[in-house]
Amino acid sequence: SSLKTSYQTMNHDHDDDDRATDLMQSKMQPSRTIIEKHQRRFQSDGLKCSESTEKEDALTSVIFHCNLPGPLNTELEFNCREPSCGALEAKEKAVKLTVEDYAVDPNFFDEGYALAGATGFKVWTGSRLMIETLAWPQNEDCEGLKEIQRRISSGARLIELGSGGELSHHGA
Repeated sequence: SSLKTSYQTMNHDHDDDDRATDLMQSKMQPSRTIIEKHQRRFQSDGLKCSESTEKEDALTSVIFHCNLPGPLNTELEFNCREPSCGALEAKEKAVKLTVEDYAVDPNFFDEGYALAGATGFKVWTGSRLMIETLAWPQNEDCEGLKEIQRRISSGARLIELGSGGELSHHGA
């Protein structure tokens, strides 16, 4: 194995190498699956997402649509600069922008601009998963998640999910 070969090039005592390699390989073998089958959340029936475009003053926006459960046919819409990245299923309507549809980021030439700042201009896979998990209840969901889902279905307009220690204590 390549692990054994690379380990042997670091040490010259091959008997020790073989024992060490066997030990390393045995520790690398997973003792169980990382996500047990019973812990997986299955795709929600009825969840539908899609994209459309809107033009205003020669600027193209991509609108990401996602329906919510319930009798009101409520839909979330996210106005983005670019098509989503991995957030749509194969059967859902996606848009394709042409070169003319793209505009130069107005902040592109600002001092300190980094492309990392542009990641907020599209819907990512995690956004769809978050919407599905929070808004589309399943029988297998834990009680804490079910409580959040009840609050959303009861009309909660804001949910604090936390920003993590680094963002909430920036500069401290």
